[in-house]
Amino acid sequence: MSGDSIISSTRSDLQRTQETGQLQLVCFRLDEEDFGVDIHHVQEINRRVKVTKIPQSAAFVEGVINLRGKIVPVIDLRRRFGFPPATEQTKESRIVVVETQDVTVGMVVDEVTEVLRLSSESIKPTPEIALSEVENQYIKGVTNSPVQKDDVTGKSEHLLIVLDMDRIFTQQETRALRRVADEAGAAAQD
Repeated sequence: MSGDSIISSTRSDLQRTQETGQLQLVCFRLDEEDFGVDIHHVQEINRRVKVTKIPQSAAFVEGVINLRGKIVPVIDLRRRFGFPPATEQTKESRIVVVETQDVTVGMVVDEVTEVLRLSSESIKPTPEIALSEVENQYIKGVTNSPVQKDDVTGKSEHLLIVLDMDRIFTQQETRALRRVADEAGAAAQD
């Protein structure tokens, strides 16, 4: 599928979401917590590849990758959210490539679990007591996600944190990520 058809498909999906009130989330896990991002932001999901380190970049920037000729900054979402670092890379680890604030970024996640379709009304605001000022900026809300019934707890759903990809980075961080990609791309052409 070409880049133009992906964009056209994403635009038609966005229009359909607005008309039907349905939302599709790409769900992933970080440190035993479940997160979801609107599928309209997701360009692709890749296995972990070698990441080229960039000196003096933000602590959560792992480096850059060359994705079919385009230099893409890669961030460690565990570090971005203040979770402990992964002890090891597993075969389930993935790089979720997203478009946010006009910058393409790869996010390292522990595993991608599912694509979930749900009503946009099912996303509820996060209780204020659970939020810090920083967390509040990029959490859209929470929802219950259906899962296979757990024989121990008897539960058939779990809590899913829905991220707002347009607010996950500050404007300063977005500019820094663009600069990292531009500088690495220029260096690769020399």
